Amino acid sequence: MLFNTGKYAGGQANFSVHELFVAKSFRSRGIATRAVNKLLEMYKGTYRVEQLEKNKLATKG
Repeated sequence: MLFNTGKYAGGQANFSVHELFVAKSFRSRGIATRAVNKLLEMYKGTYRVEQLEKNKLATKG
């Protein structure tokens, strides 16, 4: 996960998640969900999260 703060978050957000990658052999195990939940728990504030429209795997679920 690539996580940024301050001026690198962009706009009115306190934080941004620029990338989130889970190796193929570890997918579908809830790893990304746990990582994001931990991040939200540790860093309270407003987040900016973007996703490429063509990244269909990012919306699988």
